[in-house]
Formats: sequence, C-alpha cells, structure tokens
Amino acid sequence: MNMHRSILLVVVVLLCFTCFAQVSSIPPEDRQWCAHISAPFLVLNLSSNSWKTIQQELFDTNTIRLIAFSHGLSDSDLKTVQIAPSAGYGFVDLYQIGDAEKAFKILEEQLRNYAEARSGGHMRGFVMDAITNRTASLTNADPGLRAIAAKRPMVAVSWLTKADSGTTTNKAGEPTSVTRIVKRPDGKPQTRPVREVLKADEVCRWVEYTVSEGAFGWRYLVMFKADGSLDWIQDETCDAKELDPKYQKAIKEVENEVRAEMKRDGVSGLGSVHTFWRLKKEKLDAKEIEWRSPSELNPNSIFD
Repeated sequence: MNMHRSILLVVVVLLCFTCFAQVSSIPPEDRQWCAHISAPFLVLNLSSNSWKTIQQELFDTNTIRLIAFSHGLSDSDLKTVQIAPSAGYGFVDLYQIGDAEKAFKILEEQLRNYAEARSGGHMRGFVMDAITNRTASLTNADPGLRAIAAKRPMVAVSWLTKADSGTTTNKAGEPTSVTRIVKRPDGKPQTRPVREVLKADEVCRWVEYTVSEGAFGWRYLVMFKADGSLDWIQDETCDAKELDPKYQKAIKEVENEVRAEMKRDGVSGLGSVHTFWRLKKEKLDAKEIEWRSPSELNPNSIFD
C-alpha cells in the first residue's frame, strides 16, 4: 500500500512539472545532448540529504530557476533545456533542446555542484542561500569570504564565522613555484608553473572560517600569496561537535591524552594520524560522545 502511494505521488509530482518548460516527466523528442546529474557520494545517509530527497529537489523548478538566474540565464535560455527522470544512471537527466548551448553548459555544471553540496552534507537552506545571495557574496568586503564565494559557489558565506588567522613565511633561498607566461615552440604564449628560488622572505596571510549544520561542520582555510592574491582554498568536513563549545573541553582533554600515549609508545610519522583518530574515537565513545573522524566524513580525501 505504501509503495503504491509513493509511486502515485511521484507520478502526480512529475505530471505537475510538465506545465513548466524546463521540467518534464519524459525526455524531449528534439534533444541534442544529455547530461546525467547525480550526487557523487553520501557522507551520511540522513533523511535531509538522502538520494531521493536530492533527486526531488533537482526536479523543483524553484531550484532550477534560482540557479539559472543567479548565473545570468533568462526565461528564454531556460527554454533551451529540459530536465526529466533518469532512465538509468544518475538522479535526473539534463537535455539540450536545439543548438543553443549556453544554458545547458551552465546548468550541467551548477546542478552537479548543487547535488555534490547536498550529498556532502550541506542543508538545502544553506545551499539555496548561497545561490540567492551569490552577487552580494562576490562583493563581500572580506577578501577571504569573497574568495570562497568565487571558488565555492554553493557555500553560503554569510553563514561562515572567522575562526582563526595568521601568517606563514617563505624563507629566502627556498624553492617555490610561480606561474609565468612562456613561449611555446610555435611562438604562442602559454602559462605554466616555474620553479624559482626566493630572493627575499615572503610573508603570506591565511584565514580559517567555520560553519556548523546539524551533524556536520566545515572548515575553510584560505591561503593568500605574498602580494595579497589568492593562492588556494582547502575545505574539510568535520564532526559538528568539534565546533560546539559544549564538547570542546572534553575533546581537547581526549586529544591531549592520545598525544601523550602516542609519544610514550613512539607512534609518529606517516599514517600515525589514523592511530590518533582511532584512539580519540575510542576515548570519546567511553565518555558517551559519538564522534566521526575526518577520514569518515571526507571519503574522497587521502590522509597520511
């Protein structure tokens, strides 16, 4: 009975979508190209970001239109694409109708970004805020937040809190990699990294931002070059308890215990971080604190 109700609900929803130009219950007959949109992984299979939930959101015309308009697409542009249920691999299929490629290319990238952000643990409200406030985020007075908005379009920078900042110094005489414009054999210019030796010390600024959403937390580390331009951004999912003042004292005590034990036992070097996380998890479990390690919450990352 429940299965019949679910099937009926899906059919009703899809039939309702057919009144919109960009969403349909069946693939268009005059399609040119097709892209499969899916979520690459699920950090945790929560009801708020399950595959089924994300799929339904990708069928929501409000989601599509907000993403489209935030990237300069018009109603006319949206008529050149259509979204329909996936016949096989993927959540939904994005189709290009006719020869115009602009909307198809933009939506293919941004719908993938949306699915990835949601499957990675970000809540719908967070991602939708990033979409609707994209223009304001790109002109934020904080250069770190501005950089995150430019490189991480599905991050709601207004939700982020500045957690820490500082500087690092690249010493004179150390090798470094810089981007230079060089000439190819045919005489045309080409940009490529070039190894150089620093002639003077370089002081580079960094800043870290954090945000918590339910069971998840995120850290965004922004590194600037000596001239103030962006060097790179590193983001990592963490257990939200890491950022919760309620748990920080207990977590700090456990970390100190684990470090002392590992030092006593001579455990260090490559791969020791996994021992650290295992012991940390065991000790927190003993305190009835459920904690997930970075390796559990970042399945696409490699930790040494």
